[in-house]
Amino acid sequence: MPEWLVVTLAGGAGGMANSYISQGGFALPILFSDARGRRVLDPGVLGSIFIGMIAGIALWAFNNPSASFADTDINPGPVVGALIAGVGGGRFLSSLVERSQLETKLSRTTEALQNVVAATLLADEQDESPTEGGKTKEGRDDKSKLPGKNNPEENQCACRAAHESQEPARWPP
Repeated sequence: MPEWLVVTLAGGAGGMANSYISQGGFALPILFSDARGRRVLDPGVLGSIFIGMIAGIALWAFNNPSASFADTDINPGPVVGALIAGVGGGRFLSSLVERSQLETKLSRTTEALQNVVAATLLADEQDESPTEGGKTKEGRDDKSKLPGKNNPEENQCACRAAHESQEPARWPP
């Protein structure tokens, strides 16, 4: 069996080992939608094996100047190196997929948070339209009359005396 083939298989075995270590088993390929609505393929264990094979053969080719595809002599050094490179190469793919999924979740969370903030600001603007007597249209007190709302001198806690009289909490009790 040619050395390049053994090295490629060793890299694939390293990718498989990485998949088992990082995911606690062998994940099957799945399709999911990213933040932009595009369908993305998570190749699972197959992607880890493929990337491991590429890493193994690349390590063999770049670190073995006398490498030849016709060579049938198998040296243990390149095979072990390919196995280790396969574990690292598979890990790289795993981190890219996890990053993509986290970015999707972050994008959705950010969008939801922006919607909540926009709705809150809109509600505050509608609530703060005063009418006669310091009341809003809905009959509530005008919030601009509260201490600290529009007066920086009153921007103190209304119950400061109560806070100052309390003893600091001690741990353990």
